[in-house]
Amino acid sequence: MTDGASLVGLPRFYFLATNTYGSAEAPLDPGSGGNGPNLTTSGYMGGSGGGAVRIIADQIVVNGLISANGTVPVGSSHGSGGSGGGIYITCSTITGTNGTLSANGAQGQASGGGAGGGRIAVAYEPVAQGALPVPSVRFSAAPGKSGGGNTTLSGDIGTLWFPDAYFFSPTNLFTGQWMAPAPSELALDGWTVSNVWVRLPGINLTVTNALTIAGTDNERYKLEFTNAATIQCGQLRLSGASLTLGGVTTERSPTYRNPFPADVAGPTLTCAGDLIMTNAARFHVYAGLTNAGAPPWCGVRVEVGNDLLIATNCWVYPVSHPTNGASPLFTMRNLTVGCGGGFNADCFGCAGGIGDSLAYGEGAPTEKSHGAGYGGTGGVGYRSGSPGLPYGSAAAPTAPGSGAKSPPSLNNYGPYGGGSVQIRAEKKVNFYGVITANGGKGQSNYGGGASGGGIYITCHSFIGNSNALLQANGGGGQNYGGTALYGGGGGSGGRIAVWRVRDFSASAVSNSVSGGLGGIPNNGLTNAAPGTFIMDWLPAEGTLIQLR
Repeated sequence: MTDGASLVGLPRFYFLATNTYGSAEAPLDPGSGGNGPNLTTSGYMGGSGGGAVRIIADQIVVNGLISANGTVPVGSSHGSGGSGGGIYITCSTITGTNGTLSANGAQGQASGGGAGGGRIAVAYEPVAQGALPVPSVRFSAAPGKSGGGNTTLSGDIGTLWFPDAYFFSPTNLFTGQWMAPAPSELALDGWTVSNVWVRLPGINLTVTNALTIAGTDNERYKLEFTNAATIQCGQLRLSGASLTLGGVTTERSPTYRNPFPADVAGPTLTCAGDLIMTNAARFHVYAGLTNAGAPPWCGVRVEVGNDLLIATNCWVYPVSHPTNGASPLFTMRNLTVGCGGGFNADCFGCAGGIGDSLAYGEGAPTEKSHGAGYGGTGGVGYRSGSPGLPYGSAAAPTAPGSGAKSPPSLNNYGPYGGGSVQIRAEKKVNFYGVITANGGKGQSNYGGGASGGGIYITCHSFIGNSNALLQANGGGGQNYGGTALYGGGGGSGGRIAVWRVRDFSASAVSNSVSGGLGGIPNNGLTNAAPGTFIMDWLPAEGTLIQLR
C-alpha cells in the first residue's frame, strides 16, 4: 500500500512507504488506486487497488488462489498501478496443496509509479496449527515495478502477519515484510535466497559456508535485515539481487516528515572469505547511531576477510545516520572496483532541515537560503544568517556532509549532505570505477545546497587510472524566479583522502571536490568553496632494531 517518487537532493529511503495505512495484524482495508496520466485524457485511468478479503472459519483449505491484487493502469500513458489489498483470515487451522494468497501491487505504465504490496494476516490457533505438517501454501505481498521512467520508483513490499513462526522457513521464504515472530538465532550450513523480496527482523545469522542472494532484477529480489542484525558467513555472493542491512525496525515511517531510520545500534556483517557482487547486484548499508566495538563515528561494520569484488554495474550504497552522522566502515584484505560500478553515497549524509528547524551536521547553515559547509565554507544566500563552516579532518575525513534547510514556502526537508565512504584495505585496492559522495541540490525557490561528503581510503597498494573517479561535490543553490536578487548558496565540497604505501596506477585517478554553484547569477558570494583532496603516502614497511 505504498508508492514512490524522486526529488533531487533527497535519499531514496525518504520516499519509500510514505503513505502506508491499516493494520498488519488485522488488515481490513482495501488497496488504493493509482493516479491517472491527467484529468483530461478520456479513457485513461490509474490502476485500481486490490479489494479486502475477510474470512472467518474453523478450517481453511487453500488449493487454489485467494487474491486481492491491484490492477495496472488503463491506457498506454503514464498512469500508476493500484496497491495490493488486504487478506485477513481467522481460523483454527489452514492447510492446502500448492495454494496461494496474494495481495500484490500493480505495475505502472511508461513513467507511472509501481504500487506497494498489500497486507496478509492469518490468525490461526498456534497449538492446533503446530500439530500439522507445514502445508505447501504460499503468500505474496509483492510491489509493482515503475513503468521505467527516470523519476519514479517501484513500490515497497507489503506485510505478512502470523501469530508465530510456524510458516517461517529459510528455504521457503515469501515476498513481503515478515511481521510475525522469527528466530532470534539462525545457523545454517549454506543458504541461497533466490527470486524473492523478504524483509526480516534483526537476527543473529551464521552461515558456515556460502550465503548466496540471487535474482534477475535487483529492484524485485532482495534480502533485507532490519535492526541491529549480526550476520556471519563463510562467503557472500550477490548476483542480480539486493542485500540491505539496517535502516528501520518495523515498517518504514508512515509520514514523509519523519523519514529517519530507527535510532538503534547498527548491524555487523562478517564475511570470512570473499564478498563478490555480479550481474547488477546492489548492497545497501544503513548505519545506526552506534556499533559495538567500533570507533565512535562508525554505525555499521562490513568486515571481509579476503576480497571484496564489485563488478561492472554493481553498487554499494553506504548510508550515514541522518542525525548524528555515524557511518558505515568497510574493511577487507583486497578491494576491486570494476569499471561502471562502485560506491554511491550521494545524498546519504546528514539530513536537511524542515521549516525553521536546523539541518543536521556540523556544517549546517543557520538560515534557509545558505549552503552547508564541510571541506570549505558554504555559499551565502540572500537571507540573513550565516552559511555552514568547515569542519572535520582533511587527512582522515570520517564525517559525512551536512544538510541544508528548505525554503519557508516548502514544508519538507532540505537536501541531505553527501555520505561517508570508509575503506580500509589491508593489502590492495584495484580501483577502476566510481566512488561518489555528492551533496544534494537546494530545494525550489531559494534553498541552499548541502555539502559533499567524506571519502577516506587506506591501503598498501593502490592501482587505478584516469577513468576511475573520486567525487564529493557540494550541491548547488536554487534561484527564485530567475531573478538576480534571490537565490540559495551552494554547498561546499567535501573531503577526500587516499593513503597508500605503493602506487601502481597507469595514470592519476580523476577527482573532484567542487563547491556548489550559487543560485544568484553573477554573484560569486553564493558559490561555495571547494573541499579538500589528499592523495599521499603511508610509511613503508621496514625492520625495527632496538639497541640496548
